[in-house]
Amino acid sequence: MAPTVALIGVHGHLFNAIHEAITSSLFKDKYNLPLRALTRDPSKEEHKKFVEYYSINYEDPSSLDNALDGVDVAINLVSPGQVWDVILQSIVRKKVPVYITSDFGCDGRKVLQKSFLDFKDGHAEKAKAAGVPKVVRFFTGLFQEFLKSPALGPTWKEHTATILGDGTGPVTATSIRDIGRAVASIAYRPASEIPDVVRIQGDQKTLNEIIAIYEKLTSNKVKVTYDPLPADSLDQLADADLLPALRIFAANPQTESFYFPETQNELVNPGLWKWQSIEELFINDFGEN
Repeated sequence: MAPTVALIGVHGHLFNAIHEAITSSLFKDKYNLPLRALTRDPSKEEHKKFVEYYSINYEDPSSLDNALDGVDVAINLVSPGQVWDVILQSIVRKKVPVYITSDFGCDGRKVLQKSFLDFKDGHAEKAKAAGVPKVVRFFTGLFQEFLKSPALGPTWKEHTATILGDGTGPVTATSIRDIGRAVASIAYRPASEIPDVVRIQGDQKTLNEIIAIYEKLTSNKVKVTYDPLPADSLDQLADADLLPALRIFAANPQTESFYFPETQNELVNPGLWKWQSIEELFINDFGEN
């Protein structure tokens, strides 16, 4: 029987991508549509085909219970915060069989006590302890689209880059579109066939290789400055803001935060679509000379 899916939160990076993937010709027949989209004020949301909006109030758990009634898969797209506990409690009360947590990024499990990702890991463990039958975590590396910003050091408009370390650490980056497709490819399957952890990568390049791609496409030379990697860089994660933390992860491939030696790419995408490469992203954004 096709599952009913609830997307909790509609204003993040992934809502549109997951909606488009699930309702595409690749996956539409595998789901019970419409999708449920849980938001505070449905009147402010644009109409989307195959979407039914549900009004929720995190201070009124009964509104979540109503929205999750009969749901087979709940996908959390809400930014980290205490509302996650409210969401989880409702998932437990309504006995939702599959809960996809709001990870969708780097895999920091090897440096949890030192990073901001400890909160996400704690929530996943809390969900398991609460008895949710299947808790699924997606690790995607960096969103490819973030490579167009100074997330890891390059500032393309100024043709400069300040890289932590020597730029030779491999970085996994997956496009938002491909993340949406990956979720759609997993969420309809029987819980027994879904791994607890799904690591995917659209592409993997070092920062030096990414800079070289940009230079080739635009004929602009990037002035690169390499900042030495402190011996205690991982110890600095506990006090680091998001962007400095991402740079530390990128410079330390041994943590496997951005470097995924093993993925579930073949399980997720057995030839259904072509993963977008970083070069394709840059061609679309910067043009090809």
